[in-house]
Amino acid sequence: MEGAASYQATYRRSEVAIPLLICSVALFFVGLWLVLRDLPNPHLMAAVLGLVGALLLAMVLILLMVFSVHRWTIEPEGLRIVERPKVPLMGRTLDLFVPWS
Repeated sequence: MEGAASYQATYRRSEVAIPLLICSVALFFVGLWLVLRDLPNPHLMAAVLGLVGALLLAMVLILLMVFSVHRWTIEPEGLRIVERPKVPLMGRTLDLFVPWS
């Protein structure tokens, strides 16, 4: 075998993204309800804008976190599997080696 054959793909972990997005939207509505509960609040606009900003930040972080790069490399001794986040520092790297036998 002259060179190592490899396969690489980017995939989305929707089992992580969907619950986190639903929870962040639910927390937004809970926060909005808490802010709007006492309407004569002089800081109403600041609180609503803070909630919207927190929701947007949560969505951006979730969408950056869920994309991963999956690489399989065939080596003479076995198969090397490396899975890492697409964006650095947004998750852990998994490096496995499976020997042929």
